[in-house]
Amino acid sequence: MENYQPPFQITDKMINLIAEISELIGRITVDSERTNNPRLRRENRIKTIHASLAIENNTLSIEQITAILNGKRVLGHPAEIKEVENAYTAYDALLELEPLSISDLQKAHGMMMADLVKEAGIFRNGNVGIIDGEVVVHMAPPARMVPELIHSEPNTDQVPAKYRPSSNQVAALLEILGEKTMSATELMAGLGLSHRGSFRSNYLNPALEAGLIKRTIPDKPNSSRQKYQRI
Repeated sequence: MENYQPPFQITDKMINLIAEISELIGRITVDSERTNNPRLRRENRIKTIHASLAIENNTLSIEQITAILNGKRVLGHPAEIKEVENAYTAYDALLELEPLSISDLQKAHGMMMADLVKEAGIFRNGNVGIIDGEVVVHMAPPARMVPELIHSEPNTDQVPAKYRPSSNQVAALLEILGEKTMSATELMAGLGLSHRGSFRSNYLNPALEAGLIKRTIPDKPNSSRQKYQRI
């Protein structure tokens, strides 16, 4: 797990907003590529790269990014400089990629993360999450579930709109539970989770509140023999 400690608590709403912002930035980039002014295209691309990387805590300024893309030497962290170079390569190929193609998604990821992570261009093999001190703020689905989740459409009939975070926590819980009756400990093991508080707040409680699962001992919610079933 990647132990990143943010200065403030990151919520699912914030993560979803970041995803929406990134999508809008991508659309703006595509529109800007259609303009006939090469200088304006380049300036827009640099601003887009700067905004996109800033979301991921890249500290380079627009001036530094411009210098990097002009082939000049810049004083900065090598990984951040590489992020700029990779982003420029990916944006250069943007119009050739199919937005709904999984192979093109992996290709874009390979461009963006080349020489930065070992799993560039492939689905991750390990579990990831965001930790604030001793509290798990966000836990992504287990690595073994990623290919299935990415290849399938979300079951929107089972998961209400308010419980459709980008990480599909509730959908992941429902997938593990299936038609079985399982305890909280068994569900956590199936999801690859170890922090009970995070499991309850991000997986179990939303599924219960949405009416997607039920307790086998409803009158004693804290019973040591408590288990859960899909409704």
